[in-house]
Parts: sequence; structure tokens; C-alpha cells
Amino acid sequence: MADRNFYLRFIGLVNAFQKDAGIDALDPTALRLLEVITQSHASGNPLKVTDAMALGEIASPATMHRKIEALKTQGYVATEFQGDNRRAQYLVPSAQGLGYLDALGQALLQAAK
Repeated sequence: MADRNFYLRFIGLVNAFQKDAGIDALDPTALRLLEVITQSHASGNPLKVTDAMALGEIASPATMHRKIEALKTQGYVATEFQGDNRRAQYLVPSAQGLGYLDALGQALLQAAK
């Protein structure tokens, strides 16, 4: 299968998953932020909200703030404190956020068949 066809099949499966699940697609910036938050959390180094807002390679701080709030409102991420430090909030993927990424992984595996 040509690389382009593989990718287009993947996108079609993702769109079908989103439609079947009745969820809105995450825009590319929000999806990238969810990926970074999940990768950081999985590596044992959760991302502080302030550090996420400083990810200039993804978007401006103002845009990052809006995306963080949108992901929280939609239920894809949550904030939590660690230890006794109540000043720093850390971003963690929620069960819904992990489920969304699991579904993307399943679509990728299915597209590869």
C-alpha cells in the first residue's frame, strides 16, 4: 500500500471513530498538546501548566492557555498537585484523554492491516 493510501485510510478510520463516538475532533494544536502531556506523564515527569504554556514550538503562550483550558473543559486532561507543593499544578491525561489516544492507536493498527 502506498504511504499516501495508508495515511488516508488512517484518517478515514479516525474520522469514523470520532463520528461513531459522537465526539468532536481535536484541532491539531490541542492534539499535539495532549500528546506532549501524555508523553511527559508516561515518562514520570508530568508537565507543569506553566511549562506547557512555554512550549513555543507548538503555539504562543496565550494559545496554549486556551488549549489547556479547552482540554480540561472537554475532559481530556486534568490538573493535580504533587506532594506538599500546592503552588505548582501538573497536567495529567484523564481516562478520556487516554481513551482518545488508544482509539487513535487502534485506528493506526487497523490502517496497517
